[in-house]
Formats: sequence, C-alpha cells, structure tokens
Amino acid sequence: MRNFQDVCEWVKRETGQAVRPYSTYDFGRSKDCSHRSVILSQTNAAQLIQKAMPSLPEGVLMFTGTSGTRLGDGRREEDVEVVIGCGKDQWDKLRIARTIDCNRDWTTEEIITRLKRFDEKYGISIFHAETDDVGIEFLCWPQFDDLDQLCQEIYEFCPDIVHQGWGSVKDLKEVIEATGLIHLWWD
Repeated sequence: MRNFQDVCEWVKRETGQAVRPYSTYDFGRSKDCSHRSVILSQTNAAQLIQKAMPSLPEGVLMFTGTSGTRLGDGRREEDVEVVIGCGKDQWDKLRIARTIDCNRDWTTEEIITRLKRFDEKYGISIFHAETDDVGIEFLCWPQFDDLDQLCQEIYEFCPDIVHQGWGSVKDLKEVIEATGLIHLWWD
C-alpha cells in the first residue's frame, strides 16, 4: 500500500464491502468526507487493523471510531466503524474523531495534552477514538514500574472509568494488569 487510496482499495478487497466516502463524529450524527470508513464487528475490525498496521503508508491512520447503536441504521452493539484517515501521528485520531470530555468541557487538544503525558511516562498506542471514548494500549505492559500510580492518574483524568465502569481503582488495576488495555470515556 503506497497511499490513502491504496489503503481504501485494500480495505474493500479484505472486507468485501464498499468503503464509505466519509467517517462519522459527534456520536455518529455528523460526517467528515475527508476520511473513509467501513462498518465491521469489533472482532473483524481489530483483525483488519492488526493486519493493515505493518503496511500502512506514512500519513495514513486506521483505527476504530463510532461504535454500536450510534452508527444508526439498525446497527448492532458489537458493530464499529473502522476509520481510514490522513494524519501525521496517533493524536490525529482524536482530532478526526473530535474527542471531547463532555463533563469538564475539555477540548480535543486538552485531552491530547493529557494523553501525551501518559505516553511520555508509560508509552501508549491509541487504537480507538470517538466522541467521548478513547481506547489505549500500554506499550510497557506488563512491566509497569508503579501500576498503583498509573491507576490513580487514570482515575483523576477519567473518573467515569471507576464511577460508571470498574467500581474501584483496585478493579481498574486488575483490568490493566490482565490486558494492558483500557477505554477512557467521558459522558
């Protein structure tokens, strides 16, 4: 794959689906025609992205975006948009998705600034970005110097992960220890 168009053609061949001439944002309500997408199950999306990553040309990003029933048209909860976009680094995934913190009125750039701190300390890779949700993989997993500190920082950055999700920082720690992955969300 040499360019954006090659990636779109590859996705069409791999999935057997026409590539949509847009990606979505704002909970799936708005379209951005400068990017492309397909809808797959979460499992198939993860497999497609994993297969594509080693061959993606510089300047082309691929990640999961708007998910579940937000996709409309009777989509299932396990469906997800695979976004094919142009960008120079992983932070552009959040810009494409227009990720925000609805609770504290943080902009996309404010969230990026905070995530860059995690990246500097722990090394992260963003695999999912949508309006109020970011999926990150910790690159140093399972070798955390101070997992308790990391979990406390995550909680302070995204309290919903405990209040609406795992129930406690201890439970959050167990999830990160087991998987090295976490979804942050603000709603």
